[in-house]
Amino acid sequence: MKKIPNLLTVFRILGSLVLLCLDYKSGLFVGLYLFCGLTDVLDGFLARKMKIASDFGARLDSIADFFMTAVILITLLVSGVVTGGYWAVIILVFLLRMINLLIAGIRFRCFAVIHTVGNKITGLLIFFCPLSFLMGSIVLIITCVCAVLSALEETLILLTEKKLDVNRKSIATR
Repeated sequence: MKKIPNLLTVFRILGSLVLLCLDYKSGLFVGLYLFCGLTDVLDGFLARKMKIASDFGARLDSIADFFMTAVILITLLVSGVVTGGYWAVIILVFLLRMINLLIAGIRFRCFAVIHTVGNKITGLLIFFCPLSFLMGSIVLIITCVCAVLSALEETLILLTEKKLDVNRKSIATR
């Protein structure tokens, strides 16, 4: 029972690898992709609910998130849905995120991503990007705007706070 959250995370990693072999417009891809997204929500929820959250589980989750992000980027690249302007925003957000990690490393001696509401909304929107062929380009536009704003919010928090609080919800709250 205690291993269920980590097993879900491992399923996400394996599912991500399988996704790379599937046609992104197939029902199997969409179903497995949604399953992987569900495991991302469930693993942390169950670990907290069962009071078995661990550093190992958090690291494993970060690895699974990396795999899912790679699948999302590869899917967007292969699908041709994302064109030049979108790629420019993706690169901008990537650079902002790397700068944020650098700022956190210098100021707080650790690499951290702040769990702001904006970052969580951005993550959810990014999750839906590979399915944008079903929903239209508005998803990509909203995601790009949200990603830039949440990355800039995180930069402001990192530059203005004396003590790192990775669970801070917003620049507007403490």
